[in-house]
Amino acid sequence: MRISYLLVLPALFLHLSAPSPGAHEEEAQIMLSRSIVIRPYQSEKVYVEEKKIKKGENIWRIYKKNYHVPAGRIPFFIKILKEMNPEVKDLNRVFPNQKLFIPFKLVEESQETAPEETPVLELSPPPLPGEEKAKVRETIFTKLQELTVALDKTFISSGDYRLLPGLDYSPTIDASLSPVIELSAHEKIILNFDNILPGDKKEVIQSIRSNLITIQILDLRGEDGLEETVDKCLRAFKFYAVERKPNPLLIFGEAEQKIEGDWFVFKDSLLNDIFVIDLVEEGKEIRSEGESNVQGYKIKFINLKK
Repeated sequence: MRISYLLVLPALFLHLSAPSPGAHEEEAQIMLSRSIVIRPYQSEKVYVEEKKIKKGENIWRIYKKNYHVPAGRIPFFIKILKEMNPEVKDLNRVFPNQKLFIPFKLVEESQETAPEETPVLELSPPPLPGEEKAKVRETIFTKLQELTVALDKTFISSGDYRLLPGLDYSPTIDASLSPVIELSAHEKIILNFDNILPGDKKEVIQSIRSNLITIQILDLRGEDGLEETVDKCLRAFKFYAVERKPNPLLIFGEAEQKIEGDWFVFKDSLLNDIFVIDLVEEGKEIRSEGESNVQGYKIKFINLKK
């Protein structure tokens, strides 16, 4: 059974268009509104809307904002979109007033509704004592280092780190207390755990203005725990999109495959290069790590033990 969200379609008239004589039955279209129709796709039927692109829109935002499609389903619908709009050579370049046929939901999914979730009131945990805070900080930094390396970034956690390499007057920080994540040679993240970064250093860092180097201070709290901290870091890494606790990623090809994960990280707007990250309990069976090519998708599985 596929998991999906309920999308409320416009409450307009239903009309069955009569197929022309000799036309195949699967070519009939049910008109749900002036712009939304049902079209066949392989062995499925899919809702499709003819949409005019607005200024500032891209395909990913359209699926998330207009149709509320879970991240795990977007690559599937983009594959159909490409087939329905063969004249569009590059979906990364869409323009205002450009018209596209956008598939956004399988017909059978409309019969399913997402279960209602009961909101849970979460209280802020009490501050940690000094020794326990130090242990938590060490654990968090160790896990973030594992994650950073797995995401092909650099994690520096020892020595005096020069914020402006090559300059004798460059300010430095103690990386053992405030590790630095190098996203690239020009983009850096400084981890400020429980506001351990001295105020004067923070002011100096925030005052740095350079066209060549971007420095971001990421504030972390020991009370947040590992899951919340990992989520903050992933969103600071400037990937194309990060989805936390998403629906399963469904990949359709010769056979349907379902991929579970705590996070899906899409590296770029092509949506076919994906990190799948799981937090796992010690002693529990975990999925094998490493890269896998699945029906045109490059997927790297990363496990972080709690």
